[in-house]
Amino acid sequence: GGQESFVLDTPAWESNAEIVFTVIFTVEMTMRLLAEELVFFVGRECVWNLLDMSLVLSSLTELILSRWGSNIVNITFIRLLRLLRLVRALRSVRILRFLKLFGKFRLLLMAITNSVVPTIWACIVLFWMFFLVSVILVFGVTEYVTGGDTDADVVSDLQELFGGLDWTLLTLFMSITGGVSWEVVIRPLLKVHLAYGLLFVTFVAAMMLAALNIIAGIFVNDAIEMAQMDRDFVMQNKASHNKAHLAELTEMFHEFDTKQDGMLTLDEVDNPWKDPAVKARFKLMGVEYAESTTLFDLLDVDGTKEIEIDEFVMGCLHCQRMTKPVDHQTYLKGTKRLNQLFSQSTERIESRLDAIQSEVLAASKTRFMSVLDGPGAMSDTAEGTALAPQATQLLPQMSKATVLHSREIDINSEWC
Repeated sequence: GGQESFVLDTPAWESNAEIVFTVIFTVEMTMRLLAEELVFFVGRECVWNLLDMSLVLSSLTELILSRWGSNIVNITFIRLLRLLRLVRALRSVRILRFLKLFGKFRLLLMAITNSVVPTIWACIVLFWMFFLVSVILVFGVTEYVTGGDTDADVVSDLQELFGGLDWTLLTLFMSITGGVSWEVVIRPLLKVHLAYGLLFVTFVAAMMLAALNIIAGIFVNDAIEMAQMDRDFVMQNKASHNKAHLAELTEMFHEFDTKQDGMLTLDEVDNPWKDPAVKARFKLMGVEYAESTTLFDLLDVDGTKEIEIDEFVMGCLHCQRMTKPVDHQTYLKGTKRLNQLFSQSTERIESRLDAIQSEVLAASKTRFMSVLDGPGAMSDTAEGTALAPQATQLLPQMSKATVLHSREIDINSEWC
């Protein structure tokens, strides 16, 4: 009777809540079975689906047994009901299915999983240190107890703390983990010999100040490396940083915009730039420039001498990426390639101009020679003959102007 009440007696609200959730989960499972059909058992998430089905079936079985089998009193029934309620603890495993929604929690589990092997090696090293010190202490305590002149109280304490190798290991472990005060341990050791007391103090100091901290540092370093290699965590971290930088840059834009017209001029950027705090804020975001004019020229893409909020925010983010050496190298390589293409285009333009010059000279020569063929052609070729020297003088000047002002030419591969 006592066992039955211990197992079966539950509050009414808990029983009602269990019924409600069981019905909800059963309906949800049925709808998923009807919707997915065979994919439910062989799909990508078949393992999670089978786990959900087992939990629903166990909840239904528990509900049926607790409602209609309450009159059955035997050990097998009680053990079965206990087992079914123990299976309920597996529901917490379902949270692993949604780990992508909990980045920090997922990172913690991954760090713990990744630190299993280092933990084993750390335990081996610690056990070796414990064992070595324990052997020395047991040897000293044994020599003292088997000696002639001993104090009964000290012997009693030594037997309680260092009664064997196993008890010595446990005493040392409790000394560094707070299970027992190491002052209680060192007093009887000092009665044995001062050297054993110093050995114990050295052991505690080495474990507390060195070994445990080094092991903890290794675990932290492994967790950091795991976080850096996890793609989802890196993306979430970068997204959060970008969001924070967007908010910071938007706030700075409104602070610089003294005219409240939604535009920034060079003066509005230059005046706050003299404040070291403003430079520090830009530096924290990875935007480092010595002069405000340099930053303003980079942000003023359209050349209007005014910067909108979009140009300011996105330009600063671009400058932030450009501070990396790889981005600098890519930028320099791209600039070099553009210069090469521009030089090739300029050479093609000059060659075309030379060809045009040659054609004009040839045409003028032809027209001039046609004058000798008859007086009727004189009037037709007079204009060409007069323009030929002008074209001859003009085309070299055009070629020189093209070279001097090549940055103003719109290079078009089809035209060239």
